[in-house]
Amino acid sequence: MKYFAIAFFLFLTLQNYAKKVEVIEISTKFGEIYVVLYKDTPKHSKNFLKLAKKGYYDGTTFHRVIKAFMIQGGDPYSARPEKKDSVGEGGPGYTIPAEIKHMHKRGVLAAARESDAVNPSQESSGSQFYIVQGKVFTDRELDGAEDRINGWLKENIFYKMLYQKQNVKDKNDYLRFLMSGKKDSANVIMKKYARAVDSTWSTRTKFKFSAEEREVYKTVGGAAHLDGNYSAFGEVVGGMDVVDKIADVKVGVASKPLEDVVMKVKILKMSKEEFKTKFAMNMPDDQLIKKK
Repeated sequence: MKYFAIAFFLFLTLQNYAKKVEVIEISTKFGEIYVVLYKDTPKHSKNFLKLAKKGYYDGTTFHRVIKAFMIQGGDPYSARPEKKDSVGEGGPGYTIPAEIKHMHKRGVLAAARESDAVNPSQESSGSQFYIVQGKVFTDRELDGAEDRINGWLKENIFYKMLYQKQNVKDKNDYLRFLMSGKKDSANVIMKKYARAVDSTWSTRTKFKFSAEEREVYKTVGGAAHLDGNYSAFGEVVGGMDVVDKIADVKVGVASKPLEDVVMKVKILKMSKEEFKTKFAMNMPDDQLIKKK
């Protein structure tokens, strides 16, 4: 019985050792950013790991930087000089179904996407991502963020109606009016659906920050107004000072840095103990991406 207990203990030890935590290392001229991906956003996390393993992000840049908000990268066009005028539009040729589950606290990694007007299902870009630098909010600002989020969620009901097959003419007209700057004409179409939208909205649970989320946004900070509408799928565990340095660079048109901030991305594998020691934190096991 004693030998069985010893053998079982060794088995558990080896099993634990075999499970390596996968950490994303994003290297830049300012230093390294370390990110852990969430397990409960498998579509986004697995896709990011797949792209990182094949070197997809190497040589791309953080092409959009807004101080006190976020730094955005992952566009393959940013690594191709001939595509410099199209940066922000590139990707792998597919999108990822929405996995909207996490708040946008400081340091969160999330997926960029096109607006609801052309993307009512809120699917994410196949490669473009952003890291939240964020700011600290007041209760009054969080009240305003709740109103803004609920406004977007209600508007999304309209877009989903617009994209139903029987409404294809209205959809095409609406998008044409938007693209040509004819907002009044676009609003006429929106008003046509107002009663149906109001009816559906009246049955929905309205977005509201929890007390815990409010405390995080009032102390740690983040981008509260993005909650409920974008898929966050990881968080920075080391190198937020690097994020701050990138967020502080000088930018020009379209918030593009005047000097390229190039990245190289690789995956590190370490035991849970190595992870805790290196990053001086204990992330919940149910959120650690592990590799046997």
